[in-house]
This record gives sequence, C-alpha cells and structure tokens, in this order.
Amino acid sequence: MIRLYLVTDRRLVPDLVPAVRAALLGLPPGVAAVQLREKDLPAASLLDLAARLLPICRAASAPLLINDRVDVAHAAGADGVHLPSRGLPVPQARALLGPRRLVGISCHAPDEIAAAHRDGADFALFGPVWDAEFSR
Repeated sequence: MIRLYLVTDRRLVPDLVPAVRAALLGLPPGVAAVQLREKDLPAASLLDLAARLLPICRAASAPLLINDRVDVAHAAGADGVHLPSRGLPVPQARALLGPRRLVGISCHAPDEIAAAHRDGADFALFGPVWDAEFSR
C-alpha cells in the first residue's frame, strides 16, 4: 500500500534524479509512489526524465506516475498518470493506457472524489488548497 506520495519539482531540487534515488533508498520497498510533475518541460524532455527515473522507481517498487501527460506515460512505460481535476477525463485516460496502469486525479471538493470513483480512477488526491470559488 502506498503511504508516501512524492511529487517532483526541479525548481526546488535541481538534481532531481539523485534526489529521488536518495528518497526512495531510505524507504521500505512498495510504500512510496513518485509523481513526475514538471509542467514546464516539453514532451521529449519529460520523456527523457521519466526514462531516467523509471529504473530507480522500479528498483524501489515505487510506481512512477506522469503528471497530466498520458502520451508521455505511455511512451515511457510509466506505471500510470496523475490527472489534474480539469484535465483529460479519467475514462479517456484509461482507454489510452489500458486497465493495468494507474489513473489518478486531483480533487478539490467532495463531489469530485465521488466523480473520480464513479469514473474509474484508481486513486484521488484530495487537496482543497484554495477556496472553491477562487479555484473555479
């Protein structure tokens, strides 16, 4: 069971690949997942970074999830995708990735969690960071 969800940000941690390796090295296998969340990278650069992180994640039994880029998740052979609440709908992501890959989604309100479950998401991250009126 995933107990720790690591989210990348190379602006905060420029040496991302060694940092992910170090973070996972200190954890029991299978307790963490890594979300590659580098929104500013073009597809080719994101794919390259995913390819460098995938063996590190596999060695730690940590699923590698690509933020909002089903195409990159598929091309990299990543374990799945993490969708923003207003991104590609879960059913379409599932159709593209197949039943064996994970599809997660960000939710900011209880009704979004119910919709994620109904739509077949494997997991939902709940983060009411902003007032619902402000975020809409």
